[in-house]
Amino acid sequence: IEAKVRALKPNVIFFDFVDWIPEMAKKFGVKSVSYQIVSAAFVAMFLAPGAELGFPPPGYPSSKVALRGHDANLYSLFVSTRQSFFDRVTTGLKNCDILSIRTCAEIEATLCGFIERQCQKKVLLTGPMFPAPQEKRVKPLEDRWNHWLNGFEPGSVVFCALGTHCFLEKDQFQELCLGLELTGLPFLVRAMPPRGSSTTQEALPEGFEERVKGR
Repeated sequence: IEAKVRALKPNVIFFDFVDWIPEMAKKFGVKSVSYQIVSAAFVAMFLAPGAELGFPPPGYPSSKVALRGHDANLYSLFVSTRQSFFDRVTTGLKNCDILSIRTCAEIEATLCGFIERQCQKKVLLTGPMFPAPQEKRVKPLEDRWNHWLNGFEPGSVVFCALGTHCFLEKDQFQELCLGLELTGLPFLVRAMPPRGSSTTQEALPEGFEERVKGR
């Protein structure tokens, strides 16, 4: 790697979890940028160690974030290796010249401020950074979704996908639904049933389906 840097003479080196990059870059007078494609919430969690199950990490800027059983199992893998993943991440974050995260201030400003204070450096935000469409790899939409989307103006549908590992509390799920309702726009949501509910339908706010019918 050093031979490549010596030959290419770059101005900046971007890296993710390779914690020795900042020190190597300094040898050649090159700036190092730790670029994180995960959320600021995840990065901030690494900078607030000592979390206990069911309680927010010490100093973490959100009182609602807490490790649960399935989180703890994964977290234990990060901290139990010979050179723990936790140490590699925090070393890279604190030794780099610039820290950049794929997020935006409108969503995670408080968390980014926490990261700046912990790392003592400015955090630059790139926004979502969506990849360019890969037309050859895109599968055609199912007829039902194609028909539904064609009923609205291009670029007007709000798409919200929380994945299969995100389980909201019922009140959080209902806040999400009510927020989408207030946009006045058509929307498509992919979310797991909130905790304590067997289906998403039973957790919807009262009268929600009737009020957003057709959207």
